[in-house]
Amino acid sequence: MSETRDSQPSSPVIPDGRRRSGRGPGRLVIVLLVILGLLLAAALTLYAARREAARQVLVGWLERRGIEAEVEIERLELDTLTARIRVGDGDDPDFSVERVEVDYALGLPWSETGLGVTPSRIRLIRPILRANWRDGVFSMGSLDPLIEEFRGRPPGPEARGPLVLIEQGRLNLGTNYGPLDVRADARIDDGRLMRLSARAGNAALVSGDTRINLSGARLDLTTMGERTRLDLAAIFEDVAAPGLSGEAVRVGLSGEAPYPDLDARRSEGDLDLTATLAAGRLEAGDFSGRAVGARIALDGRVNGWLETFQLTGESEGMIGADALTLGQTSASAARVSFSETALDVSGRDGALRWRLDGPMTLAAGRMRSGDLTIAGLDVRSGAVSAGGRSGSGQASAFEITAAASVQARSLAFGELSLSGIDGRWTPM
Repeated sequence: MSETRDSQPSSPVIPDGRRRSGRGPGRLVIVLLVILGLLLAAALTLYAARREAARQVLVGWLERRGIEAEVEIERLELDTLTARIRVGDGDDPDFSVERVEVDYALGLPWSETGLGVTPSRIRLIRPILRANWRDGVFSMGSLDPLIEEFRGRPPGPEARGPLVLIEQGRLNLGTNYGPLDVRADARIDDGRLMRLSARAGNAALVSGDTRINLSGARLDLTTMGERTRLDLAAIFEDVAAPGLSGEAVRVGLSGEAPYPDLDARRSEGDLDLTATLAAGRLEAGDFSGRAVGARIALDGRVNGWLETFQLTGESEGMIGADALTLGQTSASAARVSFSETALDVSGRDGALRWRLDGPMTLAAGRMRSGDLTIAGLDVRSGAVSAGGRSGSGQASAFEITAAASVQARSLAFGELSLSGIDGRWTPM
């Protein structure tokens, strides 16, 4: 339907014919024609002013919920809306979108869905959201009451969510550590995140003894069926926290995981993930390393959520460093590798337990502990059993049991000196 400028409804036409006296059906027809003519005139007037009327309805609806807003409607048809929206303070809005396009269907009182509007597609072009994530709580400012209201109205079993397209979006996120600026494009279909491409730039995040200088990060997600493919990468100029510090740190995570059930707060299904780490310098607890690198691949299954979960499967990978120190032991050109290793990790109420069983290899160009110095070390085991626990106020614990073959180019201990060592270690 299109607008007709300066259109005016014509007056009802009363056909000529024999006039009847009394209250016969002819007078009833005249009355009906007059009423229909007035209704048509009213409908044309409302349609001509539909954009302003819709703006007033939407703004008034938000203001009744204590939400300051401004809406500029560019186009309004029976099934399409195009507008510009600002929510919150005019100088510092909580949410604004340069252009929003909505395709919808009008539900009539006698239809299956009843009276109302059902959006089928929402396209947001250059939206900007100002939000906060502090102390584990996410807030969208003045939009929070509206979100809570709609959360209290669960859709019926037949209801389907719209397709939501976000183009050139921007998130200004305030945290306990400082602001974070994120740019993103996304596709959400029926409440499921089908695609996400997010980028974060430089950020200096500081809180107490914790300092994080982020050089950049990216996250790409693609959902197909019940599986989600992810690719995460982040670069840190330096990080510092109690018990942890590092420089020139790069972390990555890629692979596939089950699409989570956000309502039930549960994820269950097969995992195929690879995690990587590279650092010019890294210190964690008693460990200190230079030119540290690690890669761990997992083929397994996850069940649970962040608070309570279990992760099982087979893993393979390596951890190495040009130079490292662990307690009283130091090593150069050190590398630990493992394959076909059974892994079991579980978490509950902040406590973490883990166990691994499988073959493992340790190699080091040189290793020193106290008066013991070993060069050209190569330790191989076909059956390492290791496990540990940490967190939730418990003292961290770690144990390892393994029978292994040991080879070394040379060994020195005090006045003892050996070369060409080839032996086997068997635990008691």
